[in-house]
Amino acid sequence: MVGGVLHYGGRVLLCHRRADRRSYPDAWDLPGGHVEAGEDDRTALARECREELGVEMVTSFGVALVELSSPAMLLSVRLITGWRGAPRNTAAEEHDEIGWFTADQLRMLQLADARYTPLLTSSLRPTPSVQIRRIDEEAWESIGALHALSQHETYTPLLPGRPRVRFRPVDLVEHWRTRPDRAALVLHGGWMDENLVGFVATSPVAAQRFELNALHVRPDWHGRGLGEWLHRAALTHVRGQGGYECRLWVVAGNLRADGSMRNTAGGSKGHRTVSLAGAAQLPAIAYTRTL
Repeated sequence: MVGGVLHYGGRVLLCHRRADRRSYPDAWDLPGGHVEAGEDDRTALARECREELGVEMVTSFGVALVELSSPAMLLSVRLITGWRGAPRNTAAEEHDEIGWFTADQLRMLQLADARYTPLLTSSLRPTPSVQIRRIDEEAWESIGALHALSQHETYTPLLPGRPRVRFRPVDLVEHWRTRPDRAALVLHGGWMDENLVGFVATSPVAAQRFELNALHVRPDWHGRGLGEWLHRAALTHVRGQGGYECRLWVVAGNLRADGSMRNTAGGSKGHRTVSLAGAAQLPAIAYTRTL
C-alpha cells in the first residue's frame, strides 16, 4: 500500500474514513490505498491522489518518509511536494470529509495508525533557512561534526567485513580547515551546532566546471527532501558563478544519493575509488549535471 503526505501552510492533509468502513472506521487517514496489479508505487500513489483528492502529482515521485508495517499490510509513506489542483473529497464512498491540520491539532485526532502522529509532526518541522558562505573558523566545528555523523550513518553499512572505520569529527574539522577556497551552502536555523541540519560544498575544478565536494543532511532530518533541495541550491550557486557543468561523486551502494542523482542528473559519467576515513577504498560513480 501507499500513502501520501501533502503539506500546505504548516498543515498536513488527512481524509476522514466513513463510519461504515470495515477497516479503520471513523478515523483520519492519509490519502492513498492499494497498489493494483501492473502498478508500481508511483503509479498507484498518483492514481489514488487523482481518485481521492482530484489532484495530479507534478513531482517525479514523493520523497520516501517511512515504511509502516503491520500483520495486515506494508504501507510506504511518501511526501508529495507538488500537485496540480485544489484538493477536495472526490471519494465520498470512502471518506466523508478531508481536512488540513497543524501539528498540535494532529495530537487530538483519532488516527488510523497511532504512528502517524510522530511521523507527521516531524514532517511539519519548519524548513531551515539557507546561507551561502565560505567555510571559515566559525563553521569548521559544526560542519565537521555533522559531516562525521552523516558519514557514519551512510557508509558504515557499506563496509561489511572491513576493519572498523571511525568517522571522527576532529578529522573532518581538519579536512575543512585546510580547504578555505570552498563555498558552503548551509541549512540551519542559526549558527548554533544543534541547529545546523545540512550543508553542501562546491569548488571550481576547471574553466566553468565545478564539483560538489560534499552533500550531507543530519540523519534525523532524512526523508524530507532536504538533500535534493540543497543540491538544487548548489546548482543555482554554481550557475551564478558562471559554471555550466557540475559533478558529484556518489559512493556505490549509497542508495539514497544514487536515486536522487539519477532523477536530477541522469546517467552516470565516470568511475573512481574514494577513501573513507583513510582506511577503506570504495568505488564511486560520477553524476554530471549540465546547467
